[in-house]
Order: sequence, then structure tokens, then C-alpha cells
Amino acid sequence: ASDVYKRQERDVLRLYAHGSSTDEIAALLNVSKGSVFTYVNRACRKLHAADRKEALAICARYDLL
Repeated sequence: ASDVYKRQERDVLRLYAHGSSTDEIAALLNVSKGSVFTYVNRACRKLHAADRKEALAICARYDLL
């Protein structure tokens, strides 16, 4: 399941898991806030998660981060 989503999506989820804000993630990855939201939405879709919180729980459960 770890290849199900792309590196950018995994990086964004990992940073959220470590407590970073959307603004911080955008600055760290040198992307727009809109891109951060896009990566989260794509990851949620691919992980069959309803939201970011559920996506993070799935990643933690299956050691995907």
C-alpha cells in the first residue's frame, strides 16, 4: 500500500503528523497552500479516508509515513 500515493502526498501527511501547519508545510515544500490541500485530498481519496485525520490514522496503522 505504500506505493499507492506519491511522495508529495506522503510528505504533506508526514508533516501534518509532526504538527506542522498548512502554511509551514507550504513554505517547507515550496508549494502553495492550494497544492498542500490538493495533496491531502489525493491522499485521502487513495487511502479511502474521509478526511486528513482519518488518513493520518490509516498511515499510522500501516506504518506508511
